[in-house]
Amino acid sequence: MKILIIGGTGNISTAITRILVARGDDVTLYNRGQTQVDIPGDYKTVVGDRYAHAAFEAQMAEAGSFDCVIDMIGYAPQDVASAVRAFGGRVGQYIFCSTVDVFTKPARRYPVIEGDECQPSPTFPYAYNKALCENILWDAHQRGDLALTIIRPAQTYNDGHCPIALIGPGPHFLSRVRQGKPILILGDGTSFWVAAHRDDVGPAFVNAIDNPKALGKAYNVTGDEWMTWEQYYRTVAKVMDAPPLNLVQNASFEDYNPNTRRNMSRWDWWGGWAWPTTAEYENYWEDRPEYVKAGKYSARFKCTGKPARTGINQGVPTIEGATGYELTIWAKGEGNNMLHVAFESGARGSFMEKIGPEWRKITVTGKPDAGAKKFNLYIYARGGGTLWIDDARLLPLGVKIED
Repeated sequence: MKILIIGGTGNISTAITRILVARGDDVTLYNRGQTQVDIPGDYKTVVGDRYAHAAFEAQMAEAGSFDCVIDMIGYAPQDVASAVRAFGGRVGQYIFCSTVDVFTKPARRYPVIEGDECQPSPTFPYAYNKALCENILWDAHQRGDLALTIIRPAQTYNDGHCPIALIGPGPHFLSRVRQGKPILILGDGTSFWVAAHRDDVGPAFVNAIDNPKALGKAYNVTGDEWMTWEQYYRTVAKVMDAPPLNLVQNASFEDYNPNTRRNMSRWDWWGGWAWPTTAEYENYWEDRPEYVKAGKYSARFKCTGKPARTGINQGVPTIEGATGYELTIWAKGEGNNMLHVAFESGARGSFMEKIGPEWRKITVTGKPDAGAKKFNLYIYARGGGTLWIDDARLLPLGVKIED
């Protein structure tokens, strides 16, 4: 078969190219010609930039027709709109490499299957743009312009690429584990994830080629072992015989377990407490769109009677070399409210102001006490009225995040 791979030398596409060349297909790669990989056998490379859309379309017109096009590097709607113009009515099949990140988060159930809702948040541009790409391609498929198959890999690794590093290269992550340094973890570490080796993902693309059952279909291609992020990390540490892990959470309100009852925490670190105990507040998960800054939920603090204060308390381990800690949080309010943020018991810094009806970004810096091993971060709602807070992030200052 005559097959074009847009890309062809990346992580997954190298595995695809090797299989196709080995079985004797007529393979052409289209890329910038800057990545050298070990692909034994005969294949052609057309050098160009697929993101220079007019030039790309001209090159594809000159290249002629293909039995199948595999697009591995379409990341934005304009990329796939260009591909529709380039290949519409001219190729036997178009296979698009998407991602499992296109699914709506948090998931309503597990496992997530191919027909589940695909509405990723705009705050995650990679997933959001991939979903827009899919929509354009499904429209082209419905019009009869392209015979479409979509493959959605999860995290894919190879023999030289660590499967679970979040920031920095894999060897750097493993070095941190071995030295007992703080490790950044997604959310509170309880979310599920799957990873797969590229040599297991590549055959899914190849098996879809010239397969009538695959036309008009999307497939999730993931590992078959379910683990949480914390389980991944602890497994690595155990295999390496490393010191106990020093995990640092990086979670907004979207990332915590929403299964607790009203007036208590929707997150494992919100005690739902009020002080003094005679104060009357409701603290719960808000999902009305006008009161949500990002994602689907925010935290709502509402005074229902006697005012005082209520809030969130998070203990945070210090990071060696950090000169401070910066909290950013979005807030909006109604009535006689007051937002109070305080670094205490190991760091010092505070903010306290009434919050108006429009979303406002608040930044508060805490300076660590000498020799402190941890500090407490408090986010209070004081007085009457209602406060909504969302999209909170806490980062160290004075150190690179991969240090």
